[in-house]
Amino acid sequence: MADVYVQKTVPELKERGKERGLHVKKGLKKEELIKLLCDSDSATEPSSCTPTPESSPELHPHTRSLEPSEGSPPVEGRWRYQIQLEAEGQGSKRKYELELKRLEQEAQHQHEELELKRMEHEAREARLKREHELAVIQMQANANTAGAQPAQDASSRLNTPIFSRYKDGDDPEVFLSIFKNQACRWKLPKEEFMRHMVALVEGDMSVVLNSLPSESADNYDAFKNAVSSRFKLGPDYFQKKFRNIRPQPEQTMADFVALVWDALLKRADRAKAGNLEKVLYLMVLDQFYHCCLREIKTLVKDGAPKTIQEAAEIVDQLLLNREGPDKKPLYFRKEQKGSKEAPKRGEERARSRRGKKATSC
Repeated sequence: MADVYVQKTVPELKERGKERGLHVKKGLKKEELIKLLCDSDSATEPSSCTPTPESSPELHPHTRSLEPSEGSPPVEGRWRYQIQLEAEGQGSKRKYELELKRLEQEAQHQHEELELKRMEHEAREARLKREHELAVIQMQANANTAGAQPAQDASSRLNTPIFSRYKDGDDPEVFLSIFKNQACRWKLPKEEFMRHMVALVEGDMSVVLNSLPSESADNYDAFKNAVSSRFKLGPDYFQKKFRNIRPQPEQTMADFVALVWDALLKRADRAKAGNLEKVLYLMVLDQFYHCCLREIKTLVKDGAPKTIQEAAEIVDQLLLNREGPDKKPLYFRKEQKGSKEAPKRGEERARSRRGKKATSC
């Protein structure tokens, strides 16, 4: 009967004990109730607690090996063992359920994290796209306003925060370079450059803009060439800029090198140097001019030499004609750092006398 009692709950066991007139105390555990019922069965029917397949048809299959045999444990030991097996089975099942629940929670957490990242990425892309669209709309509005009111005062001009403005005293070449970089960054077509330029310039630059012919009013290259002519941004300008660039405290050396390289490239571009040999020729010619006297350099440039040898021959001929064949021509500058010829002895005496007279007075 012990196997039969194992399948029942604690309330059912208590009810069975009360039916038999047993004194069931409060707080008894299931094992104690089963033992109490088995003891009652043993007192009334000694063989009733011996489990057989016929007396307990609901017996679990893995407990059939607990039938009485020689050397088998007593009845109390068998039902204790049965209870232990069931408890272990329930504990394993509980562990399995807990582990399964933990894995499900981890999977759900990972899914939520991936979904959150995806939503953040989409929100960031939408924000960047919206900013770009707003910038394009702003540029179009600025361009329309600039085209409708080209002669307005600087204070009432179009507000174009995405472009840098030109003010009197600024370097025009630097302004044009910055404007082009900003326009390329915003993917502004070159045909629309001049629609924004009206709202950005003032002073001399505005004079250049207004002096353009009507057929060139929308031509950025024509405006750029006019600025170069107005401010004399030719090869000499960039050569001078190339030689005068110095590192600034707020600059990195990388910025300094970039400025030097940019000035050299623009120097070659203004001189229309299309290959390395022409660039090297320009560098040598610049060094040659740097060493010549100013008036000689002007005369040589008027001769428009095609090679450095022709420039040298022009200098030789000019100085030879000026100073005569017997005089040694002065081709290059001489650094005079306070070095003078020693005065003659007579001159020293005269200076000494004048100094003594001044002292006596």
